[in-house]
Amino acid sequence: MDMISIEDCVLAGKITRKWGFDNEVVVGFSSGVPSDESDFPVFFLVLIDNTLIPYFVESYREHGPKSFIVSFYDTNALTRDRLTGRACYLPSDMALQSADQGVENDIKGYTVSDKRRGVLGKVVRLIDRHMQPLLQVESQGKEILIPFTDHLITTIDHRKREVLVDLPDGLLDLYLHS
Repeated sequence: MDMISIEDCVLAGKITRKWGFDNEVVVGFSSGVPSDESDFPVFFLVLIDNTLIPYFVESYREHGPKSFIVSFYDTNALTRDRLTGRACYLPSDMALQSADQGVENDIKGYTVSDKRRGVLGKVVRLIDRHMQPLLQVESQGKEILIPFTDHLITTIDHRKREVLVDLPDGLLDLYLHS
């Protein structure tokens, strides 16, 4: 790979934190988000000591509306520590384009169903907060905010236009019985 200068790159996002024990990190995208597997970058360039160093993606999975859990080839705990908090770049010709409709519009109007309680309501919007995105749902004329995490959002079925959740006891009571 030829040396690439930072002027020939665009900011893709940031490695926000370590994840788990398998040398994975969370990459938060700042602009465009991969729309499918063919769009996901095969590598990121990370600026370390004034040099852009390529880190090749071994695996990834969606973590939130603008973030992915990523594992890089040939990394260890020390490398992961060094990468955390650093910006990720892509060559300009590989830049991700912002979709006309992001995840927020993709799930707007979807039915939200809880594992134990059944249908809760409809998605109003996805509130894109950097550290904790929230799913805004209208239920019984009231607003419910559900943290958009893998632990609570179990499935998004685009074919059925449905979001399945597994909410902890008491969360709905905060909104519906106040």
